[in-house]
Amino acid sequence: NESVQLDAGESLEQNFTVNASELDTGSQQIGIFTENASRTTTITVSEPEPAELQVDIDEVSAGVQQGAPVDVNVTVENVGDLEAENESIALDLSVAGEPVALDSANVTLAGGESTTLTLSDTVDPLPRAGAFDGTVEVTAGDATDTAATPVDFGSVQTGVDAASEGDTVLVAGEVYTERVVVDTDNVTLRSTQRATLLPRVGDEGIVVSGDGVTVSGFSLPAAPSGSGTAIRVTGDEASIRGVQIANWGAGVATESGGDHVVSSAVINSVGTGIRFAGDGGSEVRYSLISGTERGLAIEASPTRVFATLVTGSNRGIIILPVPLDAGGLSTADAEGAESELRSNTVGLDARNTADRDQTIDVTASNVEANQVAVVNNVTNASDGAETSAFGAATADGGFSTQDNGDDPVNVEAFGINDAS
Repeated sequence: NESVQLDAGESLEQNFTVNASELDTGSQQIGIFTENASRTTTITVSEPEPAELQVDIDEVSAGVQQGAPVDVNVTVENVGDLEAENESIALDLSVAGEPVALDSANVTLAGGESTTLTLSDTVDPLPRAGAFDGTVEVTAGDATDTAATPVDFGSVQTGVDAASEGDTVLVAGEVYTERVVVDTDNVTLRSTQRATLLPRVGDEGIVVSGDGVTVSGFSLPAAPSGSGTAIRVTGDEASIRGVQIANWGAGVATESGGDHVVSSAVINSVGTGIRFAGDGGSEVRYSLISGTERGLAIEASPTRVFATLVTGSNRGIIILPVPLDAGGLSTADAEGAESELRSNTVGLDARNTADRDQTIDVTASNVEANQVAVVNNVTNASDGAETSAFGAATADGGFSTQDNGDDPVNVEAFGINDAS
């Protein structure tokens, strides 16, 4: 209720405020009345909208790295009519569904009010290496906004160090200049997109000292000095899968333990492709070894070579004597099944030393187009006679032999009548 005085021809704009909470909902008539005039209109009175938050991610700090803080700037607005009191705004940064950074803050906003804030946390380590896609998610009540950001987990060794027994260390397909030591049991070290490992110093790429370790999918193209060992195994039951190795002194070398498996490996231009030593029970399968001094050097018994091609090497397979201190083990047994020794200087070198028997089974394998198929001139002290180092080996699958210069190959063990 306002009192005003106007001169002739004068006008005035007057505002009136009505407390809508005192009105009933629905259609209501309101009016302006003077002594000699009035004007009315109809308005609709509705219930106030409850508080409703909207959230937008404005910016995520660049270069998100494991062990470093990540900052996320957000804008939060209350698009409702009622006050939003002490509402939680939560940050979740995750990689493949696994949270690595969390933070939260509380805000109070009147209807229509907005605010900006920064959420921050330190990125937790995961058993990973290199950059992986991360997802930033910010929630405010029922509202959510997301943004993509790469998260860099650093070196391969950092990822290995973050792993516990039974974990899988995922390595992004990048180039890593480091030497890696895996000393935790039952860890899988797996490259997701053919990671390349280039050691800065030393003559080793990967050292496997834990038991039950799997190494999969790496490329090791060259040692710093062109020598050394790409993958050296001192643990037990190692599995080396899908690796590509070139220009090392040795590709894969097992120095101890047993029951190792090398599968789907491509190894070329190295001194020794694969060397098996230790307790034996190891296997090579579905692999290609080429351009080596020694394709396979076997001194662990028993050893199985399955569906593997050794080519273009000085010695395709060389059987080395089991050491005298090998715990009473007196035979160096090797089996080649569905494998091929082709275009080597010597396909199979099975020479031995005194007091050692060797049994070499080449069932269903091919030894052909080598300059010399077999070198096996051996004196076996168990019977004092020069004999075949192959014992009861078989010759199924088209096994071929060739003359070995002054020392003709003894082919009787293969059931072959001549060496033609």
